Amino acid sequence: MKYWGILYQLILFSTLLISCKADSINGVYAGVQLQISAWPGGAMGRNDVAIYFRPNGTFTNDLKDPNWKTTVKGKFTVSGSDVVLNFTDGKKRTYKITSKGNLSGGNFILLPLSMKGSIPTSSFQYKGGSSAGGIGSNTPYVGTFSQNVIHFDGKGNFSHSRQGTVMIAGDNIGGGNTSKSDDAGTYSYQEGLLQLTYNTGKTQTHSFFFTKDGEEIAVLDGRIYTKYDGKTGASPSSEKRSVNLPTASELVDKARKVHGGKALDAIRNLKITSQLAGVQMINQSDYQQPRALGEARVSGKVAYAEYWKGQQGWAWLQGKKTPFTQARLREKEANRYAGLSGLHSQRMSVLQQGKVEAYKHGGYVLSYSKDGSPIKLILDKNYRVIGEETPSEGKTLIVQYENFRSVKGVLIPFTEVQILGSRKNEFKITDYRINELTEADWEEPSLMP
Repeated sequence: MKYWGILYQLILFSTLLISCKADSINGVYAGVQLQISAWPGGAMGRNDVAIYFRPNGTFTNDLKDPNWKTTVKGKFTVSGSDVVLNFTDGKKRTYKITSKGNLSGGNFILLPLSMKGSIPTSSFQYKGGSSAGGIGSNTPYVGTFSQNVIHFDGKGNFSHSRQGTVMIAGDNIGGGNTSKSDDAGTYSYQEGLLQLTYNTGKTQTHSFFFTKDGEEIAVLDGRIYTKYDGKTGASPSSEKRSVNLPTASELVDKARKVHGGKALDAIRNLKITSQLAGVQMINQSDYQQPRALGEARVSGKVAYAEYWKGQQGWAWLQGKKTPFTQARLREKEANRYAGLSGLHSQRMSVLQQGKVEAYKHGGYVLSYSKDGSPIKLILDKNYRVIGEETPSEGKTLIVQYENFRSVKGVLIPFTEVQILGSRKNEFKITDYRINELTEADWEEPSLMP
């Protein structure tokens, strides 16, 4: 019942698209745009967009530049709800003004940030990463990950921690390295300029902005930081305990009974509607044959879609349709054997061949595989499925299930926390539709650029 892993950080912020006063376009606006390579094994990453609009009609999108307050990268004009950026190199970009004074770039949103006043007591984190190669690309897998966390106490003191990891894997190749550092000191802030004075005596000056209504995001030298709650989002870890573990068959039988038994087996198709940061996701799954259809909508418009049926599939983003790689097709098939879908009577025999291990607080971990793809099912002591792990994009997608309710006799989670590498998102499920899809609902969508 999870969504497509490639969706993570598709849109960080979203809102309805209607006009507001043109004179409100002033200061810094920022947000995150997803970037997906069209090549097999290509990287998926993020593009941090931060733009400083000046009252004289000029702008800069390079906030790492020490002279960002005066550097001109182009001019902009406002016509109705359109904000048109004309870059000095001849490029052009148009944003739409929204009802809340944000700027929409189509499939991502730029929020207005503050550069005045004092920084409140707050913690922010930046997580970045990219991967390329691996299964289906005939090249080694190369992945990078970085995390920066900065804390302000609101009294002029800060702490800053950094971590960076590089991993390389392939035929006869394996390795990587990790680096960590922690610093602290004092800070001062005035009109977008943040000065950090470290305990070592080193000083640095950065551009820095934060949201006006709350502490959800900040921009440091053009990079988007999000509110940090201190949670690591690490994969669940097993713990040993001296008990008699059930067999895989016994564990599957108990989990099936808890989640609905015959009602679970009666599922022919499932349609799930959920929300992620204002973006609506619609996901269709067929429990009887290998096919699925998913969409992400912003203000009622399709921003992302993917279609899968057997040995064919594609993803659509920004008017471009990209065929699934063989690796992606294998992942889609493996997903049918994960979560509650894997407990269905048509597929449970694969799970019954798995290995059972003890999990924390009296729970269980069931490990098995489908056509070479490793899968894990995490169950609590009451045999509810509270998580799973499946392959996705050359990594491991971790899903945590919460907020269980009964729908047509099936115990289903209404909250899903999904973790893929450095990306973590919480999906709030608003609606389940069981066995209400017709054959017409499975027609391959025709999406226009």
